[in-house]
Amino acid sequence: MKKVGLMAACLLFLAGCQSTEQTTNTSTKESSPSADSQQVLQLSALEEFALTSDVGQPKITQEDQTWSVNEEESPLMKLFVEEIDSVKGSLIDKITGETQFQLVLPEGTASFAKDGDTWQMAYQDQEYQLSNVGPLLQDFEGELFSGEAIGDPAGYQEIKIKEGNRNYRYTTKTTLSEVEQKPLVSGWFVQDHYQKAMSLNYDYANYLLSAIKDLRGTKVSDSDASEKLAVLRTLTFADDFTWQISKYEDTYYLTDEKDQLWQIPTAAGKLFTKPVFDSVDRFLMLIMADALDEVDITVGKTQHQVKATHESNSNTFTLDDQDFLEADFRSLYQYIAVLSPEAEYQDQEIKSAASATITYLFTSNEKQEKRELAFYPLADDESQLAVSIDGKMDFITSQDQLDEMLSQLDNALK
Repeated sequence: MKKVGLMAACLLFLAGCQSTEQTTNTSTKESSPSADSQQVLQLSALEEFALTSDVGQPKITQEDQTWSVNEEESPLMKLFVEEIDSVKGSLIDKITGETQFQLVLPEGTASFAKDGDTWQMAYQDQEYQLSNVGPLLQDFEGELFSGEAIGDPAGYQEIKIKEGNRNYRYTTKTTLSEVEQKPLVSGWFVQDHYQKAMSLNYDYANYLLSAIKDLRGTKVSDSDASEKLAVLRTLTFADDFTWQISKYEDTYYLTDEKDQLWQIPTAAGKLFTKPVFDSVDRFLMLIMADALDEVDITVGKTQHQVKATHESNSNTFTLDDQDFLEADFRSLYQYIAVLSPEAEYQDQEIKSAASATITYLFTSNEKQEKRELAFYPLADDESQLAVSIDGKMDFITSQDQLDEMLSQLDNALK
């Protein structure tokens, strides 16, 4: 699946992002997967097909790019179709896994099998090992599209989450300035988990909201089953509509607002309980070049200053008083803009003095804003840096990222 948050950054700071994947056709089967891979199916152009699994055969239809399962709109099916279209296949001698489901298509039936964590497919007298597999396919279960609808907590703009003793929110509201919000395309933010407001990654937010709207499962009648469950998260929507997500061994469960227990698909369970750090856009500070006024960088004894002026039809950028063409500066600026957290800060001991600082001045809604990053080496590993953002410490990054940034700045000045 596309990574829209990263792509947004690339579009802002680079001329563009080029895919390194090559699509190559081949007609020779090999005993192991061939080095060349190719797109194996394209469902998005179809008006209908059937999906057959051990729990049913729902009819899948499309009208004006809206996908439906048994005539009910299904945002998860739209994502599933996108995943299948993105899958790559390498030719193999034979299918070694057990068939999990089939897609009945106009030009034949595609059979999907799984061997361990590896997906395989047979279609039109060819066998493939699949790669670039998305989360719905990776953890596919028939209940994902053939289960009973659990109910959509419609009308919410916020999800309150309780995880152990911690309470936080996924919300459409944020304290970030307009400039800071603009490249964060999901429109959903994490509040009260980190001291700094963070945005949910576009892909994750899209999957999560689709799973909430389109969740299916199987009712569990065993009244004693809930005693075995470990509660992972409680999600509260509008009007106190609540889902409790639990797990026993490898199976996920949901207790709805009526205390009905459901077994839910693994893919949905993983979405509802995905760690926050793995769900957010990982940028320490993402300020668009078009709004930038100044950046002051100090790393040890090395200092750099970026200045920018903006007029109606042009932008001017300098680095240490040296003028740069706009395209060249945007390419260079990515190394400042996309500094990213690598882990959460867990109160590790740090050195008392910051080894580096980056101060941003930018204009949002005609008001100049200031943000400061300060980097503190960990006491037991100085290659790891705790990052203070306007005095609030949430994340750890690496000295390697700062070194790469400095290297690029120094090279640009030569």
